[in-house]
Amino acid sequence: MEDVHGPDGLPLRHYRPSEQARPLMVFAHGGAFVIGDLETHDRTCRRIAHACDVEVLAIDYRRAPEHPYPAAVEDVTAVLRWARPAAVAGDSAGGYLATMGFLRLRDEGDAYARRLARAGIHVTHRQEPGLEHGFIQNMDLTSAEAAAAHERLFEDIRTLTRRAR
Repeated sequence: MEDVHGPDGLPLRHYRPSEQARPLMVFAHGGAFVIGDLETHDRTCRRIAHACDVEVLAIDYRRAPEHPYPAAVEDVTAVLRWARPAAVAGDSAGGYLATMGFLRLRDEGDAYARRLARAGIHVTHRQEPGLEHGFIQNMDLTSAEAAAAHERLFEDIRTLTRRAR
């Protein structure tokens, strides 16, 4: 793990599962756009990197209220342009930012996935019925259902990033 700086000095954290280069996934942390940072999601990013054999570049985007909307979307968009990742993901608010940053679209969920698919972009869209919002953040420690959902997510990421190898 290495703390680095991206566009305009934006703080980033780069996780590498090995010395050999791997496909890159950009990750935006959750936290309702006002809390959360590289530290709160460190374990999640380490787990993704190792479970999926990918490099993870986590973004410490600008948060409200000091930096109102659309500052965080602009940060994520800048990192996506700069890093050119094979995949992008996020937790909770970070999922929204990842989506907005990737195509700067406001579509959500199923409609967004259908739109990407119609545009010829390979999409893996998954909903996890019965799991609470934000389940990705450590719920695997106490919930077998969340742990199984994490494994499905990891397999989705591995599948998507294999195409980039």
